[in-house]
Amino acid sequence: GQPANYLYPMGADLWVIGVWAASFGLLDLSQAYGVSLWLFYALLGYATYRLGRVVGGRAVGVLAAVWMLADGGAFRAGGWVFTMEWGVWPQTLSVAFATLAVAELPALMEGEDWRPLARFGGCLGVAILCHPLQLVFALVVVTAAALLQALTNRGWLQSLFRLGLAAGLAFALAGIW
Repeated sequence: GQPANYLYPMGADLWVIGVWAASFGLLDLSQAYGVSLWLFYALLGYATYRLGRVVGGRAVGVLAAVWMLADGGAFRAGGWVFTMEWGVWPQTLSVAFATLAVAELPALMEGEDWRPLARFGGCLGVAILCHPLQLVFALVVVTAAALLQALTNRGWLQSLFRLGLAAGLAFALAGIW
């Protein structure tokens, strides 16, 4: 397991502890865990909406989020069954943060604003903190984005520099673990 016989890195633990701390003592740790699950599922819906909106507009975002949240799934097939009944919600929490990171890619690659860079790096770093599979995802996404930008854009060098900074931020944040 990761790093010393654990199934997941500390991201989900920090998520629950953050909810518990934000309650200022109103919730005990068990109640904070329940609220954390609810907030995680809301975040998953928002992340799916956000990416759908970036790709195809508001209607696509709403439809994607509804489909994501209504998916019953099955063992190893995502959805409610795999996420909640099998207790692998930290893996899906990492997917929510990775989805938020991908939604920032167009603004990161083609803009001059530093906020998308920080949001991409922060979300991807937290995704890695929630599940180590996101290390593979990060490698694929960063490589694909760099190749696509180099092949389709004249200002690709600045975009690659921004992507490199964002990836560096993600790995520095993930390095906390």
